[in-house]
Amino acid sequence: MDETSLSWDGWLNEDGGLPFAAVRFAPRGRRLFAFVIDVVVLVVVGALLGLLLHEQLVRAGGWGRVIGFAIVVGYFGAANSSLFGGHTLGKAVTGIRVVGVDGEPISLPRSLARGAILWIPYFLNEATLGTWAGTPWGGSLFAVLVVGGTFALVYLFVFNGPSRRSLHDLVVGSMVVVRPSSIEASEYPVASLHLAVVGLVVIVSVCAPLVLYQSANAAPLLSVLAAADSVASEAGAHATHVGMGSVRWSTMGGVSGAETYLQVQITLRSRKADLDKLGNQIVSAIFATYHQAESRDVIAVQFRYGFDLGIWSWWWTEPKQFAPTQWRERIVKSLARPSA
Repeated sequence: MDETSLSWDGWLNEDGGLPFAAVRFAPRGRRLFAFVIDVVVLVVVGALLGLLLHEQLVRAGGWGRVIGFAIVVGYFGAANSSLFGGHTLGKAVTGIRVVGVDGEPISLPRSLARGAILWIPYFLNEATLGTWAGTPWGGSLFAVLVVGGTFALVYLFVFNGPSRRSLHDLVVGSMVVVRPSSIEASEYPVASLHLAVVGLVVIVSVCAPLVLYQSANAAPLLSVLAAADSVASEAGAHATHVGMGSVRWSTMGGVSGAETYLQVQITLRSRKADLDKLGNQIVSAIFATYHQAESRDVIAVQFRYGFDLGIWSWWWTEPKQFAPTQWRERIVKSLARPSA
């Protein structure tokens, strides 16, 4: 038997004979249970922050998710490092911890990097990104980080046995074990098949937005975004999101059809705005820049006010949803109404 060997059940035996320090990679079940415990802890922290700093978080707008990201990475980064023995509260409860490939707890910078890699796809997914995300290369970068990153993390965790080292572990040279021991990373390399699958998904993530941008002609969507955002920004809104598409519907009697829509979502800084007036102004600007908007079955403007930390959110919403002809009538009436 070699000086250090790895059997198929995930146990590392040293010195060939009776092991004096057997180490087992943390089972998936334990890691998932620890993760759930840690998420519950973070949700409680987020809820308390939302209760105590409600107005400040609303004013923070899109920075809310940056704040949440910093809290989460700080928690996982500090707790999983050598400062706290390599384990969060969840890992302490389940009897597992993070170590380097040498069996020792990892440093704080490495642990922070590990936490950032794990959480970037989640926090970036709902972030306020600006118009750059609507460009071909911006969309590709977003897809790689969110779609490719999420897939790599989940795929490697599920299939990269027996170590179950995922993307964040491989990048910083860490692993999650039941008890630590001195081991070499070269003893359990990632299978070529896994690397090929992850690489293929990354390539598709890069190419898909470029192809879709050319085939779908994103120019109208960007023009709608620019028109709506111009009006909303003047009214003091935090952010503007737009979307187009169709929804299929069917009834119990077998009747079916499809409804096309144009949706605009406005995140407000204050609930004091005249939403009827603001909605009319936004749709009027859209009509002026995108004439095909009147061919849609429904134009929806959703106003929302609140905050999103990623670990906790609170939103008040008020939708304004009408057919284009109804919007025209509302706009004409608002213009004819004498000012106070």
